[in-house]
Formats: sequence, structure tokens, C-alpha cells
Amino acid sequence: MRDFDNSIPSGASVPDPYSQEDAAYEHVRELLESAVDGLIATLWP
Repeated sequence: MRDFDNSIPSGASVPDPYSQEDAAYEHVRELLESAVDGLIATLWP
């Protein structure tokens, strides 16, 4: 079973992932692209 952090006060705001800078998404895209390229290279040598 997953443990949750109960130390966060009730009513605290949650960060909006869509308010991040474009550079943050670009970094994630590059990580995904690298992972997919590695998977393809492994599956089709």
C-alpha cells in the first residue's frame, strides 16, 4: 500500500504543472525521446 505525506496542511495549494516554463517540458521531451531511441535500438539491432 502506498504511503501518503500527511504533514501537508489541509487547504494548501497544489502546484500547477501547466504553469511551468517551456524549458521544463523540453527537458522531459528530450528524456522521453532518448528513452524511446534506446528502446528502438534494443528491439531492432
